[in-house]
Amino acid sequence: MYRTRKQLDEVSDSTHFTPPGDSSGWHLLRRMTVDAPAHQLTEWLSDGHNIALMHGHFADIQVVDERTTRWTVTLPVVPNLVWDSEIVEVVPGQAVRWKSKPGGSLENSGELTMRPAPGQWGTEVTLYMRFNPPAGPLGDLVTAMNTAAPKIIADKSLRRFKAMIETGEIPTTSGQPAGRHSGHDKE
Repeated sequence: MYRTRKQLDEVSDSTHFTPPGDSSGWHLLRRMTVDAPAHQLTEWLSDGHNIALMHGHFADIQVVDERTTRWTVTLPVVPNLVWDSEIVEVVPGQAVRWKSKPGGSLENSGELTMRPAPGQWGTEVTLYMRFNPPAGPLGDLVTAMNTAAPKIIADKSLRRFKAMIETGEIPTTSGQPAGRHSGHDKE
């Protein structure tokens, strides 16, 4: 089906990234339309192996059990961030909710909610996340100086999710030629 509305292929611009004003941490809200029924999305998101595919661009994710994944994010200069994330609720066709377990280096929680997209063009997926950067006020300062990073990570995760659901693979240019004839530049 050919679609001309740009927001179906891109993360919505109606987003918010709110700095901490209280103890609840940073908040991130992103939206995207996926061409699939909501029940298929919640089923896919309930599998930890799929979560690893979705977020594999920025974290090493190991499946611990059917509801728990262990996340490791390697950062320059500072120690790795490591935490266990547990799916705490799956409402078929409506939402998947998770939270980090106590003792990890990044306290976070979130949910992906689904609702029918306008014009029966699939499902509108809303990602809501809350997290507390490690290192207290210093972590807040670093996050405040680079608010783009969490948005970029979330956007790429949503695009990978959309690609996996709609096409069964994540598009890549890795290993492809750069448009050269026989692998050599001419002139």
